[in-house]
Order: sequence, then C-alpha cells, then structure tokens
Amino acid sequence: MKSALEFPKIMSSPQYDCNEEEIEKERSKASYALTNNEAGGVENSYYRYFSNYDGVIRFIAWLLRFKHNCKNVTGKKHGELTVTENQEANTKALLMIQTESFLSEEKRFKSLQTFKDDHGILRLETKIIYRKDSEEFLRPIVLPPKHEVVKRLIYNTLAKNWWPR
Repeated sequence: MKSALEFPKIMSSPQYDCNEEEIEKERSKASYALTNNEAGGVENSYYRYFSNYDGVIRFIAWLLRFKHNCKNVTGKKHGELTVTENQEANTKALLMIQTESFLSEEKRFKSLQTFKDDHGILRLETKIIYRKDSEEFLRPIVLPPKHEVVKRLIYNTLAKNWWPR
C-alpha cells in the first residue's frame, strides 16, 4: 500500500489548482438537494411499490428503525415492529403526504380554521369542538383527495370495516 506522501502527487501540481468558490457552490447545491429531499420533496416514490396502506406504513416504520439504529450504536432496536413504531410511521406518512401536496397552498386554508398539532400535521378545527368525542373526530387531519396513499388509506379502512367494494 502506498503512503500518503506518494499517492496523488499530480493533484499538488500547479496545473490542478482548485477554485474554492466553485467547490463551495457545489457543496451548497448538494446540501440544498439533500435538505429538500429530506423535507419530502418531489422524489417520494415510496408509495408506488406497495398496493395497500399497511405496506406503506411498515416500509416507513422499517426506514425509521434503520435511521434510529444508524444513529444509536448502543440502543439498537431488534425484533418485530412495535405499536409505537407503527404510530410514528403513520404520523410520518401523513406529514409527508401533506408536505408533498400542500407545499405552496397555505393561502388556500386561510378561510378554514386550520392549525398544526404537536407533530406538525395540519388539522381542521370543527364547530363541534366542545363535544365529548375523540380528538381525531373533533380535529380531523387535512388530506388531499387524489393522493395515491390517501386512496389506499380509504380503501384499507373500508376493507377493515367490511364495507362492500
């Protein structure tokens, strides 16, 4: 194996001087692309590989577990997915759907009473707020009607409740 002194002598020649400004521009482009994709940009094609909503949720749950295990060397998670992991994946999926669909449409919701909950999910404040009922009923999540994952969520809910198709 070559030592560090022998290896790339050609790079230290004056012919290969680097333009530091150009390098910084490329770094910022890469950083912006990664940040934009992490925020749920156009590249989310996770839902095309699964025919039902539960498959999408399991996939996201496994990705979140992988992310957790990569960050934490000592506290790795093993075994089957837990209920908490599935709930976190469901929340993340809904957040990704909203980010994809409502990225530039904040003005559209000004006439409605919307707010973001603790997880950053856009919810609708209904007129029956003082009724004693579940939080999901009193403050429903705002979802786009034509998104593929939302269609699968509706179909999955109908199938679980034995609704005729």
